[in-house]
Amino acid sequence: MAVVGYNASGKSTLMQIISAVRRDFAGGLLYNGLPKQNLDLRSLREHIGDLSSQEDIFKASILENITLGNSRIALPHVLEIVEKVGLNEFVRESASGLDTALLPSGINIPRSTVTKILVARAVVGKPNLLVMEEPLAALNFKDRLNIAHFLTDKTKPWTLVCVTEDPVLAALCDRVLIMKEGEIIFDGPFEAAQKTKDFDKVFRSNLV
Repeated sequence: MAVVGYNASGKSTLMQIISAVRRDFAGGLLYNGLPKQNLDLRSLREHIGDLSSQEDIFKASILENITLGNSRIALPHVLEIVEKVGLNEFVRESASGLDTALLPSGINIPRSTVTKILVARAVVGKPNLLVMEEPLAALNFKDRLNIAHFLTDKTKPWTLVCVTEDPVLAALCDRVLIMKEGEIIFDGPFEAAQKTKDFDKVFRSNLV
């Protein structure tokens, strides 16, 4: 599902609620039909992969930035994800491969590479729920299309909920929500969203 909307419409807040980060909200939240309050929060979070606007690179190796130091994640799986998100060339050309050190905020690498690492971090744990904000930021068209297809691949174990203004990603999602001033003003398929008066205001047409 793609979530799009106007500035300050509540998109990020909705992502924080769905990813079980934000607790101060009214109403109910169900995961596979089970109320959130009936679930162990730590266990729930283990099944959620997220990429929020606060996510960033920290001072550590490429591998540690992807796995967050989780030694239970097998190296072959990491290498598979590296290839899927288009990081293999960067890793191959780096002096120490996956052990290459990164600086805080990724100031020593391109922003497109930062995006790919953060996407890899979100999916490497094989989450059941993937909650992301602008997962295609700073990518060229080829990389956007590749990662969009990867994230929306129905053979993957996750359900994807993403905030995006990129029509390439939204077009591959089964459902599009348009938000304005804290309310959902449209809920339907991408093709129907294209016909609304809001479409050109919430999507960046120059990305196509």
